[in-house]
Amino acid sequence: MDTIRRSGRATTRILGLALGCLLTLGCSGARGGGGNSPTGGGPDGDGHGGAGGPSVNGTVGALDEAAVKKEAGTATKKAEACVEKARELLPYVEGAMTISLKVDRSGKVIEAYLVDNDFGFDKTESCILEAFEAGSWPKPVGGDVGEISQSLAFESGAAEPPQDWPEAELKAAMVEEEAEGFDTLMKKLGACRAEAKAGPMKATIYIDEDGLVQAVGTSVADAAGKAATPCVVTQVQTTSFPAPDGLSKATVTVP
Repeated sequence: MDTIRRSGRATTRILGLALGCLLTLGCSGARGGGGNSPTGGGPDGDGHGGAGGPSVNGTVGALDEAAVKKEAGTATKKAEACVEKARELLPYVEGAMTISLKVDRSGKVIEAYLVDNDFGFDKTESCILEAFEAGSWPKPVGGDVGEISQSLAFESGAAEPPQDWPEAELKAAMVEEEAEGFDTLMKKLGACRAEAKAGPMKATIYIDEDGLVQAVGTSVADAAGKAATPCVVTQVQTTSFPAPDGLSKATVTVP
């Protein structure tokens, strides 16, 4: 069931930018950084629409930090637009995520997926990934692959954000209400992950007062997890859940 109340502008916190240079010979070819953690907000210092000073750490190819920071700022603005569009349907969506990218020698993105993600709306998550995949990233120096990660967080656009529904309490409620068994759902989700040969995954679910699934999203550990996401989303959407006291948000670990 779609919610059609519109919300105000999304509030975005940029949590940091890290550039992975994965070169077994080290990162001596990277410019700037030298492994310092990012601090502060965007280029204008207001904490919106950009990234703090990047850090370089890793082992493949060094990346131009200034170029990555500029491109990440552009992609972040597009990501904010994705969230604004989502809130035309679901004003309450919220959560944090880290976009993990790998680029080839030409700077083209060859892998993109979301880790540490509890946003919970697959369509918006895909939109955000597309925004970063479309970027003109710098070419890695000294290696075939460069790695980039960008962390973002979005606060709820609704006056009352969803209440948290811990996994253990959701499981107990499904047993009590004699809805489709929690263990049955876990087996289905585990099968999705196994078929894709994916690493660890989690699913975040918004459930309304009637027990209806409003949105689902995933957090993955690799590109195979991204491939498993449609299966996970379908299995969750076709599951009967007990009705919570109010709009709730649950995150479950995919076995």
